[in-house]
Amino acid sequence: ALCALITAITGALGVAGLCAASGVIASSVLKTQALQSPLILGAAFLFFSGVCWFQVGVLAGLEKYKELAYSGVWSGLATVSAMALRTQLGGIYGVIAGLIAATCTRALIQLHYLRRALREELIHVSLSGATSVSRLIANFALPAALCNYFTLPITWAAQATLARQQSGFEELAVYTVATSFRVLILYLPQVINTVGLTQLKNALGSAD
Repeated sequence: ALCALITAITGALGVAGLCAASGVIASSVLKTQALQSPLILGAAFLFFSGVCWFQVGVLAGLEKYKELAYSGVWSGLATVSAMALRTQLGGIYGVIAGLIAATCTRALIQLHYLRRALREELIHVSLSGATSVSRLIANFALPAALCNYFTLPITWAAQATLARQQSGFEELAVYTVATSFRVLILYLPQVINTVGLTQLKNALGSAD
């Protein structure tokens, strides 16, 4: 419950920060003031993305890999459907609305599997005793959250800067393709790493 609360708070702070800085980002980084409104709308996507990754972490920690696979399939179908529909209906605003709808749908699907997993494991979610893990939260969870907040905006700003250079969009396209190949190549190792790391944590917790 405490981690869920922290996720919601940090997500809300991220949304507020993006909305507050949207004008500066649109005018100084993107050089297009008209993009301020899409940036503000896209802040909701960031919030639901954070919620989704929190749910993935909990399901992985509970070793519910089958549920993760099922939620991934349904979420993927929802994302493709929402993006295709919104792109046809509303241009850039439609794309952003599609992303938000797809991510929200993914969060709801994963919430269903998460609630079922908690019932199966007889885990009661409560904020009681949260102070006993305050040091863990302060020394690990918050620094990890701040790291993600800095990593994604810096990566995005670098891509925006590249796009503004001469032949920037062509170079950005090459970079995007290379990144896609990197994700494809690392997919299986990342899956193995996620499962293996969870098993190691379980063994450590059992003192085995």
